[in-house]
Amino acid sequence: MPLAALAPRRARAQDQDPIPPPPTTFCSPPRMGSVGIASGQMARVSLFHHMGDLIPCDMIVKLTGLDGKSLASDQVTLMPGQGLFIDYGLATGLDNGQRLQFHADVMIPEDHIGMVGATLELFDDRTGVSAIPSGPCIIPIPTQGN
Repeated sequence: MPLAALAPRRARAQDQDPIPPPPTTFCSPPRMGSVGIASGQMARVSLFHHMGDLIPCDMIVKLTGLDGKSLASDQVTLMPGQGLFIDYGLATGLDNGQRLQFHADVMIPEDHIGMVGATLELFDDRTGVSAIPSGPCIIPIPTQGN
């Protein structure tokens, strides 16, 4: 084998585009619509507070029907490096073939934007098989005026 074949490959660093600015919308995916849940399914909102600071993050999870009425709401606190999930039995009581449309929001303090990950998942209550993973809207909690 030629000696050149054993030499490590090297290349000069290329100029990179600067890191793009954060998006102006905090909804992930942007402007999430509603999600339909059917009899036998559960909704799970999973949250994770990424490392970066040592400040706990207070969050509010809200599930809202198409009529604007609250279907469920929870307040949680996560330390950096921690995660949790909350299961919602929104389809309990639905007949076979019936669906319930809802929208999920996760409200967090503005200083934690970009530090919290959230996922909405629908899964079969009996088998645990996921039907749809999606991203709820992550919305900054408005700061209180002094």
